[in-house]
Amino acid sequence: MTLQDLNTRWGPAFSSKPLRYGTYAVTFLMIASTTSASGPESEDPTQTGSGVPIEAADPVDELDEFDNLDLGGTVDLLFEDFDIVISASRSEQSANLAPVPVSTISSDDIHYSGVGELPELFDFVPGVDALRLDKNRWALGVRGLHQTFSDRTLFLVNGRNASNPIYGGVDFPTLPIFLEDIDRVEIVRGPGGAAWGANAFNGVVNVIEKDLRDTTGVHLTTRITEHGDLRSFARIGAADDRFAWRISAEYNDIEPSNSDNLILGTTTTAPAISEDFRRNSRMRFAGEYTIDDETTIDFSLGASHVERADSPFLAVQIDQDDRVDLLTGHLKYEQNRADGSSGYIQWYGTYIESDRPSLWAYDAFDQSIDAQYSFDRGDDHTVTLGGTARFISLDISQVRTTDALPSGTSDEQWIGFFVGDHWEIDDRWTLESQIRVDWYSETQVDWAGRAALLRALDTEKNHVVRVALAKAFRTPQTGLRELDSERFPLGGGLFGVNFVPSGDIDNEELYSMELGYTGKLSDGLTLRADAYLQYYQDLTGAITLPEPAPSVGRLFFTIDNIGAARAWGFESELKYQRERFSASVWYAYNDFEFDLTNQNARAFLPAKHKLGSTLRYMPNDWLALNVNYRYTNTTPETFVSEIEQYHRLDLNAAFAIDELHAEIQIGVTDLLDQTALRIFDQSATSFAAEVPGRTAFVQLHMDF
Repeated sequence: MTLQDLNTRWGPAFSSKPLRYGTYAVTFLMIASTTSASGPESEDPTQTGSGVPIEAADPVDELDEFDNLDLGGTVDLLFEDFDIVISASRSEQSANLAPVPVSTISSDDIHYSGVGELPELFDFVPGVDALRLDKNRWALGVRGLHQTFSDRTLFLVNGRNASNPIYGGVDFPTLPIFLEDIDRVEIVRGPGGAAWGANAFNGVVNVIEKDLRDTTGVHLTTRITEHGDLRSFARIGAADDRFAWRISAEYNDIEPSNSDNLILGTTTTAPAISEDFRRNSRMRFAGEYTIDDETTIDFSLGASHVERADSPFLAVQIDQDDRVDLLTGHLKYEQNRADGSSGYIQWYGTYIESDRPSLWAYDAFDQSIDAQYSFDRGDDHTVTLGGTARFISLDISQVRTTDALPSGTSDEQWIGFFVGDHWEIDDRWTLESQIRVDWYSETQVDWAGRAALLRALDTEKNHVVRVALAKAFRTPQTGLRELDSERFPLGGGLFGVNFVPSGDIDNEELYSMELGYTGKLSDGLTLRADAYLQYYQDLTGAITLPEPAPSVGRLFFTIDNIGAARAWGFESELKYQRERFSASVWYAYNDFEFDLTNQNARAFLPAKHKLGSTLRYMPNDWLALNVNYRYTNTTPETFVSEIEQYHRLDLNAAFAIDELHAEIQIGVTDLLDQTALRIFDQSATSFAAEVPGRTAFVQLHMDF
């Protein structure tokens, strides 16, 4: 039996809560539906999806029936209270035995939260800083150092790098990712470079999609908010013994806030009000063909188109709309053999046409070849070997004087190799070690590593202590190395703000020491607590340069290594999950300190204190109630003003209508209306727009 079989059979023990009719999530104007191949009248009570709440058997009570299952050594039935994760070491393992802390956002968490966009989910994860800058842009980071173009947290989709080839960050609206298709999101807190390579620096976010055989039938979703924002989603899928496929598509129409509270610089051509509208459409086809019991081929092709208001950059907004077009695809050959060995080889690539008038215009073709092989070495050793080759072609065409990168074409290459070893020394002790070496044609060779020693305090391994050392690195991409911009013409060929290209920039280095505990306190009740101390070297940031003659008060900057820093903190989460009730409460303390004063790491620092709670209760088969709360205290001041503390409270109720195979959700996000903060982003220090704040919504889901 595979892990997917376990997910389908047991529900909450590994994934979503069992549902009667599959996925039921839609907003008010459309209808969403997802059924199994057997049709909507299936009586299988364990069919999963985004769902109608029904009474489900307690997974813990059903374990006896499956005591003799052979899971290929990847999962132990003792760990049904812990999530199965892959992002810690690129292979399936119980979260309590992972060599690095991993938080999981399940498909139920996504569905019942009622959010309309993926980044909103990260507000409710310990140790994560998620700032919404306006209706189109987010700053997301694990343990801080986040910003619009942040590349210190690596973003993956199904283990494939989805970061931008120019600046390494994530532009969420451009990615063909759909909330209804996500099985879970895994967030690695701490250096992940030993497994994933360059720029898996402070952490890793890995979006893992649902199995194609769990998304058969037709599903439609529509969501509308009090601001007039509309999201419409549709999916169709089918499967037989050999072949499974799905097609997903979505359209978003985000209305401008038209806020007259926009704060402007004094010498720009920016509009007098915020025009942060967005219209984006995206689609994706995914397929899987089973060759035999051991071999599968899966593939996908996705596309997206985004039109939105021009976002400011370096205190300039030209008031011409952004346009971004993206194509992405992958082809993967995978084998899982009876002897326990497994491996794959895959190609994946992305083509981007981006025209952002205040920033840049470019075409980019980013493609990778990735391979991995795992085998049992004997003596309770599992070894994983692999490598990645990445090739980027850039054609930058933005003209002076508002450009950020010089025009021209270039080719870049990345090559990396990794080795991982999981060694069960005895019944109590486990040692997991990982090492990786990467070469980037534009900078240098560097390495990342992790060594974690885990000690089970009891024979059932319900209580595990972890001690770990890790090293990761971040390498500057084109958007940093080549930044070359002149703003605010003064006449006579002079400009008020000048960014000049950097010289050689060393990679940022991060060294981490970690101590953690994961425990099952009772059936359904788990506790995770993790402490860390991190040392940064050669952080990059903006450096002020002396003004050359003639001196008329101009500002000159470049990007360079600014020095060292250290961070320390503690993150804990207590979770309880039973048949109709689940709850969690968490607290994170994340502190950060530069070695020198007035350093600018071109990013926000982490808010020191963050705490949150989630609560979901299903009193009967047709009603689910969900509450999410987060408090974030003041984000420390860097070279812009501090960000005030805020509370976020989301309420949501889901009503199942069995006769229609539908569900209606009503709710409100940010009920306390305290996130209507004007945040000055590091890349646009003279601009700040209100974010949506309190938002009531209605969402409808139906399956056919």
